[in-house]
Amino acid sequence: MQETTAQISAIHKKMLLLIKHYEQLQKEHEKCQAVLEKKNDEQKKMHQDLTELTQQNLILKASLQSMEDADKKTLELKLNSFVKSLDKTIALLTQ
Repeated sequence: MQETTAQISAIHKKMLLLIKHYEQLQKEHEKCQAVLEKKNDEQKKMHQDLTELTQQNLILKASLQSMEDADKKTLELKLNSFVKSLDKTIALLTQ
């Protein structure tokens, strides 16, 4: 009978250790989730900043150069496709 009691006691101690370890892992997981969310928010902001700066750069380049309307339109179309390409690349990187 004492052997059974000792085995039950040992199993109980192991269960308590496992529960404690599980709770520690849950806390660590929550911290990691918070860090991930913060990094995702930072990435979104950086993407918005990149898009805005790209547009500002294009406007500045267009204003500094004297171009004909057809050339400006061609440049604008190329720049828009470049921005779309950047957006797609960033979207792929975030997956």
